[in-house]
Amino acid sequence: AYQDPGLLRLARPRVALISCGEDNPYGHPAPRTVAALRAGGARVFRTDTDGAVAITGGASGDSAVRAGAGAGAEPALGVVVSGPDP
Repeated sequence: AYQDPGLLRLARPRVALISCGEDNPYGHPAPRTVAALRAGGARVFRTDTDGAVAITGGASGDSAVRAGAGAGAEPALGVVVSGPDP
């Protein structure tokens, strides 16, 4: 799997969403890519391990990431990501 360390450093993602099927025959996501995202400080959510993932945003610029059974109102996991850095 190709990854560009310079791009990850430049983008500095706080959250990464990876859509992949459990036990897929392609080996997605690449462990190296997940490790690079986490090493850069990103919180990684994967549909194969976390279930459905939803991002909601508010007028203040804050976003909430919900993961788990259906990613509905009562998420199994919730993370609030603040608005853009100044």
